[in-house]
Amino acid sequence: IQAEAKIGVNLEYTEKLTKQLEKIVSKLGDDELDSYTTYLGQFDVKDHYGNKIGSHLAQINVHLKPKHGGSRKRSVKAIMNDLRTRIKSVQGFEKIYFDKEQEGPPIGKPVAIKIKGDSFDVLGKISNQVEEYLNSVNGVFDVNSDYEVGRGQLRIVVDQDQAARVGL
Repeated sequence: IQAEAKIGVNLEYTEKLTKQLEKIVSKLGDDELDSYTTYLGQFDVKDHYGNKIGSHLAQINVHLKPKHGGSRKRSVKAIMNDLRTRIKSVQGFEKIYFDKEQEGPPIGKPVAIKIKGDSFDVLGKISNQVEEYLNSVNGVFDVNSDYEVGRGQLRIVVDQDQAARVGL
């Protein structure tokens, strides 16, 4: 489960929102849920072989018990659909989407659309239009975009003692 709050929120706010998701995940039955791991401030981006980083991001990796030879009756897809329905009640995130771990190549989403250009304003508008259209198509779900408004920020905290030692 990947979730995005409004860009600019602090990590504590994202954690507070994420606790709502964890509560829903933890209600999966003992016959289904093995464990879950929560990551704040980043999540995996399968299509780009890396992580997306920001205090507004959260990811919960849900580890299920095995279906074959185990106690779990429902498929991963059925569990994801159930969680998707229950998570609709969570307020505060701008986007929440699901991604099932893929085994082996190829990795990434079944469909990926890339929009290229020079104007971020135009790219943002086109991206929103494509996302809105895809969300209106029956059977399409978990549509997301890697376009984010705003710029990345770097915060530098100077160690005053160390700076003084080197003459700064």
